[in-house]
Amino acid sequence: MIVLGIHDGPNASAALVHNGRLTGFRYESRYRPEGEYAGFPRRAIHFMLAEAGLKTRDVDYVAFAGHVMKTPRTRREYLKQFTNDSAIGGVAKSALSYVIPGAFRTEMRKRDRLAGLERAGIRASNAVFVDAHMASSMLAYASGNSLTRRCLILCASKGADRLGATVHVAQNGKLERISVVHEEDSLGDLLEHVTYLLGMVPQRDEQLLMDLGANAAGEAVESAAKRFELLFEFDEMLPLSWHRSGNLPETARSQEFLRRHFRRRRFDHIAGGWYHFLCRFMTDWVGRCAHKTEIRDVVLCGDLFELGELVPVVSRHKDVVSVSRSVLPGSPGNAIGAALLVARDKESDGIRALDPLRDPYIGPATNQDDLARALSELRADPAIAVEEPKDLAYRASELLAAGAVLGRFAGQEDGRMRGLGNRSLLARADYPPARQKLREVSTPDCFWSSQAIFWQSERLRNNFREADTLPETVSGEYFLTPRNASPWYGLVEGRKVPVQAVSRNANRPFWDLLDSYHAQLGRTPLLAGVWKDGKGELVQSPLQAARLWREQGLTGAILGSWLVYRKENAPAQIKRAVHHARA
Repeated sequence: MIVLGIHDGPNASAALVHNGRLTGFRYESRYRPEGEYAGFPRRAIHFMLAEAGLKTRDVDYVAFAGHVMKTPRTRREYLKQFTNDSAIGGVAKSALSYVIPGAFRTEMRKRDRLAGLERAGIRASNAVFVDAHMASSMLAYASGNSLTRRCLILCASKGADRLGATVHVAQNGKLERISVVHEEDSLGDLLEHVTYLLGMVPQRDEQLLMDLGANAAGEAVESAAKRFELLFEFDEMLPLSWHRSGNLPETARSQEFLRRHFRRRRFDHIAGGWYHFLCRFMTDWVGRCAHKTEIRDVVLCGDLFELGELVPVVSRHKDVVSVSRSVLPGSPGNAIGAALLVARDKESDGIRALDPLRDPYIGPATNQDDLARALSELRADPAIAVEEPKDLAYRASELLAAGAVLGRFAGQEDGRMRGLGNRSLLARADYPPARQKLREVSTPDCFWSSQAIFWQSERLRNNFREADTLPETVSGEYFLTPRNASPWYGLVEGRKVPVQAVSRNANRPFWDLLDSYHAQLGRTPLLAGVWKDGKGELVQSPLQAARLWREQGLTGAILGSWLVYRKENAPAQIKRAVHHARA
């Protein structure tokens, strides 16, 4: 049985589940010149089915993630809602919602979504609409060690399906919803307004806001945090949910209120106040849920828990024994969760027909024809060395230990598009010129963002404090506190750092590279940067990677099993330069 999952909201995506196993996942933005795309993922579906050798008539069911999906808007159109969020605009929107009932608008929108399916050549009668929070929770549950274990799944999002947060108890593949937070009380919606208030772009810069807030401290920051705390309270009658307090309007229409509430306050104080408030509030919520249900195995999902700092913070609560998060993306990943739910319900074997999802590398693989053309282009340049070493891990780690900055394009793309070694920039952490070069290429317009480091999953617990509550072979990016921080590496005692964990089973070639690197340099971290082009899009092909490393001034690149670098940057010469710089 073939189930096609569709997320037709912001950052649209499509997923393919064949006989209970995830066989394909694609972002629509990968096939659009304009980049990030909101709407029906027609091209992603077309290319994904073609890669699998399937026709549209072969699809048995289509699972749409979300009953309620707003009309697609461009980034510019989306930002207008924040500028129009005045008192008059808010009243007009509220009045319109009463004049045109929500159920009517939802049905009209569903017809538009089904029309896109028909235009793609797929029968609309095969379509099923799945609750967005159920889809997100199913994806997170399927990403764990077992699809039969009993656990608590907490989902906090930006008002998906008119819900701000939900609590589910999962066991034997079934999800039972035990609590909800309504859309008008959504912290995810409020986060978007705080992001816009500070001059950043909602649905893109929330992580930058959290990074900025993590660096802020002092009385003014604590005062701002208390002002946020006045806006929400937990429900005494329903202890697993919260609601607004005071005079805060619906969080989706709170821009004007926030301007007045935080007038004459510095932007870093507001960012720090939001960071500390959100960490405390979500930790309290997770702890309450674990305590009341007496379930200590907690799984987190939804847009809010995509913010890396929240996972290690909530893991410290005394009522939480283990905490995990889906290795696959947030809202776009709902396409996978929706397809898994439909497969579970339609397959004769039910939950036993589904395979757990532990591998984050589910994107497009390296195209060998493109790789051959890229290598041919590089060989034509006499200033470039092109090697296929027998021990690529040792050869690459030798260059990195010498102070090189390398790009790596190999294997499959990870679902979150965070690089995770396969679409990454690599540099030695204790060599300032390499560290500076990596920052210039990966985050040129943000001086405060934290630089990620790579680490082997199997060795996390010995080196990072919060890793004790994570699965032993976790793969993905987490914010963790080093046990032995060193300012020389850019680490600060007691401060969390983004760690890209790679397990041996998920990515053996890159795991071997890390192993060889640490054999040469001991505990010195290897810095991680997401390899992007000038438009901020993840590098997509070996041909693009072959041109990009030269344009960006990198030392060299790893392309599949090949190592390329400028001959003037031979390892011996780099070592001499590093020796003189450190002396």
